[in-house]
Amino acid sequence: MKGLIITCLLGFSWLSNAQVLPIYYDTIPEGSELVLSGSGDYAASSIYKEISSKFLFGGNITDEMIDRSLDKHKVVNRIGVDVSGELVYRNFKPLIKKWNLGYQVTAGTYYFGGALYSKDLFNMVFNGNAAYKGDTADFSGSNISFTAFQKIGFGFVSSLNRSSVSFNVYNIQDRISLNVRNGFIAQSQEVDTIGLFMDGSLTQPLNNDFNQGIGFGVDFTYYMPIEWKNEGTAFVEFQLKNLGFGYMYQDQQVYTADTSFEFSGFRFDELFGDQAINFDTLDVLDSIGVTSGIRNTTFLLPGYLQVAKIIDEHSTATVQTFFGVRLYPTLNYTPLIFAGIDWHAKEWLRVGASASYGGFARFRGGIYASAKWGRFKLGLGTENIIGAVSPKGNGLSANFRLSCEL
Repeated sequence: MKGLIITCLLGFSWLSNAQVLPIYYDTIPEGSELVLSGSGDYAASSIYKEISSKFLFGGNITDEMIDRSLDKHKVVNRIGVDVSGELVYRNFKPLIKKWNLGYQVTAGTYYFGGALYSKDLFNMVFNGNAAYKGDTADFSGSNISFTAFQKIGFGFVSSLNRSSVSFNVYNIQDRISLNVRNGFIAQSQEVDTIGLFMDGSLTQPLNNDFNQGIGFGVDFTYYMPIEWKNEGTAFVEFQLKNLGFGYMYQDQQVYTADTSFEFSGFRFDELFGDQAINFDTLDVLDSIGVTSGIRNTTFLLPGYLQVAKIIDEHSTATVQTFFGVRLYPTLNYTPLIFAGIDWHAKEWLRVGASASYGGFARFRGGIYASAKWGRFKLGLGTENIIGAVSPKGNGLSANFRLSCEL
């Protein structure tokens, strides 16, 4: 069921300002518009799609697949998912005439999570402890986070240049955070003595309630006109999305470990395998240096800052460029740099290609098409063309945007 839900989200959703479908600057001075958009994107820096897709859609993972991805791993690796859907209504008729401000209403749902992990962690998860007999596996620096939230927002939009600000209230549906500052597992050659050193923490919900917390934040967009070579007037967009914080007023279970200890006389699978000892049942968490408690936590929402040169829909240039950078406030997501070319092939059709580096992956290439029929505009694309056609890709991406002038 979980795989089916994720599959449906990937097939439908699109992040409204994702870089592969470039943002078009146009004007609706007296009217209004409705924009439905969504994105489904998962990517990895070191795991081929032939493995990661099995967790979404099912299937067998062979030793050959594991070896191919293991060879690609470096000391630090990333994997993540960014799924969202958003509906925005904008009315450009001045609500505040003095400043030529119309208004906008936004509703959206967002699922954002990622992991930072070591090569040893991947190797032990998929190959077990056999590779570390008489050796030490290092998990230090590993981090996993995931946040699911929904928002309702109201704000103002300039009827002169489309710049806007929106104030949002968020429902926090779920949040998980794991941080391993230092972590090692050392085994004897006979695997009958296992040493574990752990300094880290885990925070997770105590229940599956849809409403775990509340958040407050802001969206902000500003367009600055510039002169740009053969394209004439171009626009630079400064955007803040979901900038704010959340508070988990539902109780959260927090485990904290700062300990070093040694097991003797146990096999590895008795401690960590399918038949592992249930430490909670044995009530030995305190004795091995793991503390457990209930807390209400405050955290930053996974919002982003983006600065980009965008496409001017009113330009007479047949070919325009777009490029920019996107930043999320998390170590699991590196700064994403992207660039692309937009070709106005026909009066009603635009097509283009993009390239990006960073985020949860390394290099990726994308393609898109955007069509206009009367008051409607439809955009479709992918940020990961190799992942769409080859199991050697580093993820999957599907993008959609539909707008209507009212």
